[in-house]
Amino acid sequence: MKKVLVLFNDDWADEMDMNGFSIMREDQWNWHVSALKASVYPIEHYFGTNESNEYNSAEEIIRCYTVKAITDEEAEVIKRLISNDYGQCYIPESCAPQEFYDNNKYPK
Repeated sequence: MKKVLVLFNDDWADEMDMNGFSIMREDQWNWHVSALKASVYPIEHYFGTNESNEYNSAEEIIRCYTVKAITDEEAEVIKRLISNDYGQCYIPESCAPQEFYDNNKYPK
């Protein structure tokens, strides 16, 4: 199954960059995109001691991601040298209605 490197890049109040990545299978990423599109907005992402970013639509948060196809070998090198994920790669969980999760199981 194809793997992707999901890069997250956003900023907070033009004061702090939020960057990170996660390696996952393409079908898992597609599931996350579907969950984002089904989510109830606004979504707030809290980080630090008292900071948050608010996203008002799926499009607003999806624009923060860059997705690159990678080979299994590239994924293994990244995992071996750094990790499977690193930094702030924010992917909201449990923001869609329960019906979405009941009908769309996460790919294992």
